[in-house]
Amino acid sequence: RLHSIARVSLVLGTVALFFTTMGVFLGMIWAEREWGRYWAWDSKEVGGLSVVIWLACYLIAHRFFKNGARGVLAISMLGNIVVSLAWFWPQGNGLHQYGAANTSIMLAAAVLVNLAFFAIGFVPAGRGRTMRG
Repeated sequence: RLHSIARVSLVLGTVALFFTTMGVFLGMIWAEREWGRYWAWDSKEVGGLSVVIWLACYLIAHRFFKNGARGVLAISMLGNIVVSLAWFWPQGNGLHQYGAANTSIMLAAAVLVNLAFFAIGFVPAGRGRTMRG
């Protein structure tokens, strides 16, 4: 079952990389028309680029490093952290301020929950053992 989930993760990661890359490039075209430059190193732009880089690294790791399904799914939890940081971190600063409330608590909670699941992914699986009361 984990292998089928890992295969789905590979397909969805590929689709996500394609659409995120397209979003970053289309955003660059829009920024050039609106502001006269393609890239301003704004926090939203850097966040989008971080997600693209993470997805590329994830797909490379998925393809070349055979850590098994548990390893692949465990490192995918790090992707959740990257996306959380890319989404929530720039909400209150940069060129695109949306008047969002302080998201530090939500961001810290999201990162901690994902780190907990990441750590759980490295706990050895009990093969055939059952708990006896």
